[in-house]
Amino acid sequence: SNPKIESTRKTPTGSIVDTAEDTTLFNNLVEGGSVKGDVSYIGGMVGKAIGKTSLTNCYADINVNAPKGVEYVGGLVGYTEGTITHCSAKGEVVAAGSDYVGGLVGYSIGDILHCFAWGGVIGDVKVGGLVGFVNGSVANSYAAGHVDGKTDRGGLFGNIGFDGTANYCYWKHSNVYGGTGSAALTNCESYTNASEIVTNDRLNKGYDGVW
Repeated sequence: SNPKIESTRKTPTGSIVDTAEDTTLFNNLVEGGSVKGDVSYIGGMVGKAIGKTSLTNCYADINVNAPKGVEYVGGLVGYTEGTITHCSAKGEVVAAGSDYVGGLVGYSIGDILHCFAWGGVIGDVKVGGLVGFVNGSVANSYAAGHVDGKTDRGGLFGNIGFDGTANYCYWKHSNVYGGTGSAALTNCESYTNASEIVTNDRLNKGYDGVW
């Protein structure tokens, strides 16, 4: 399907769920179309995921657009407190003038594992190829899209809070315009092409589960 969602309801906006609370999303696919919200919390699949909400094996290939002055915009989820595992986002995230913008998630205080984002990301402050702002954990994930923002921008993350951690994550080299905020992360590094991390099995470092 090719959904085209333009919200004027002054509420969080997502192509499948606007606000998910203590909800499980499994094997969901959104392909084609676009999502455009008019207030904070805008995501390609879920606008706002709170409580124990989890997303597993979900994929969003959808463009996400946000007006100037909003916060929490992501290719898959705008804001999350729960867990996101084995998920990806491919669409473009265009949120010029907005803060907390990411190719996968705009703002995360939850756990993200084995996820990736391919689309380009445009924002203002705290802009990341994978997550705009992390105050939870992220592991075994990567981002491949171009990132453009004014301050606090990085190939992986725009910024990481005091409670944020990142391990074995990767971002595509030279894909950040105006800054390389991900360069100082422990156990995270840039790559030239995706075959480097797949061939060398880098995404399985420190992880005993199954991709």
